[in-house]
Amino acid sequence: MSIVPSTLRVGSVVRLAPLDDLPRHLFKVHSIHDGFVTGVALTGPLRDTYGEPETDLIEEVVTP
Repeated sequence: MSIVPSTLRVGSVVRLAPLDDLPRHLFKVHSIHDGFVTGVALTGPLRDTYGEPETDLIEEVVTP
């Protein structure tokens, strides 16, 4: 089970760790689930794309 930062909320902007060919990027959280979040990438090659990254990829909550 993933540990979700206590400051993580719906609407938070988080920094996601690099994964495969994707660099670090900012992501806006739309919903929080057990082990993953949903939302939209704000930066990087997937900008404006919906995603469901695992919470393990959250490096930092930029704006709670």
